[in-house]
Amino acid sequence: MISPADAIERADREPAGVMRLDARDASRVDVRGDLKCPMPETNNGRSCTLQITDRQTGQTLRVVGSNAAMRLLQNGQTQVVATGTIMGDALRIIQIRPE
Repeated sequence: MISPADAIERADREPAGVMRLDARDASRVDVRGDLKCPMPETNNGRSCTLQITDRQTGQTLRVVGSNAAMRLLQNGQTQVVATGTIMGDALRIIQIRPE
């Protein structure tokens, strides 16, 4: 049988999944910046690395996991607002739109 003290303690706890979602939402950032995909001067067959430069901080981040960002760049839309999570020198994009 559960004592009243145990019941209160259990009621104060949140499921681990909810806590993970809260942590993930808290780590989301909005980056307003310019997309670019610099190529080396000599073509060695490698693709460019898609990047976004934050206009506020000047920080350049690699863009990870976003075909939408590449489509915007290819359509000439380089000024964007991206929502995502920063991991090291990379921005994993959740949502991106032209500015």
